[in-house]
Amino acid sequence: MAGRDRRALAGLALMTLAMQVVPVSDALAKLLTASLPVMMIAFLRPCVQGLLLASLAMLRGRPPLRHRAAVFSRHQALRGLLWWLATALFFLSLREHAIPAALALFFTGPIFMALAAPVLLREKFDWRVGLAAAASFAGVLLILRPDAGGWRLGILWALGAGICYALYLIETRRVAVASADLPAGDIAFGGAFWAGCCGLPFALAAWQAIPPQAWPLIVGMGAASAVGHILIAAAAQRAQASELAPYHYTEMAGALAVSYVFFADVPAPAVWAGIAMILGSSLWFATTRRAQAEPSVG
Repeated sequence: MAGRDRRALAGLALMTLAMQVVPVSDALAKLLTASLPVMMIAFLRPCVQGLLLASLAMLRGRPPLRHRAAVFSRHQALRGLLWWLATALFFLSLREHAIPAALALFFTGPIFMALAAPVLLREKFDWRVGLAAAASFAGVLLILRPDAGGWRLGILWALGAGICYALYLIETRRVAVASADLPAGDIAFGGAFWAGCCGLPFALAAWQAIPPQAWPLIVGMGAASAVGHILIAAAAQRAQASELAPYHYTEMAGALAVSYVFFADVPAPAVWAGIAMILGSSLWFATTRRAQAEPSVG
């Protein structure tokens, strides 16, 4: 097996592992919404993550600010902004939806962004995009149907979070390629730094006293986020974005397990059907786009 293939496989394995860690952070964040404002939680997660990463780097004798150009680049700043937006919007959706349902809605973001590309970027329309978007939208309807409240604002938060996260991953790949010799922890620290800066004004506006029992949840949320984003950055250094795209959907497995363990949530049959439609169309869309991007042989 060629070295490039081995690196790519390592990247895929790292991304799959990351997607099983991130839902733990989301579950702890959902628990915190019962006692803290969402804007505080969206600020505290990158702050705790950044402090943990900086402490780890200092213990290893490698302070993160020694690569200031990489940490304070405009792409890192944009990456941090997109990360904070995705986090805040997703946490808002968690107030109204269980984690698996919110995550399924979250995963429609990249598809709908691709659907808008012909209008916004004057790209050629691909019928596969339209089909995937239609199937995803049908899945959204199935997920929302069991809710007595019908259409809730949470759907808009989750869809907006998905679009911001898709753009965040593009910027992560851009930073990872430009800083191939930079430790993954430093890349993750840069994103956390800027995400904290973006969220600070909103957190201060909503600030309230933090109950003592919330601190273990806050630290656990930040620690799980730190591990997850280190793995994501390491994966982006080893594999292309198109190769990694389908593996983001493995997060649903972790989300279902975490949601059951933390909240005893068992999705209704209609929700299972909606999740299957969204994941199926998303995976099909990602794999067909990847196949189109690969050069033909012969």
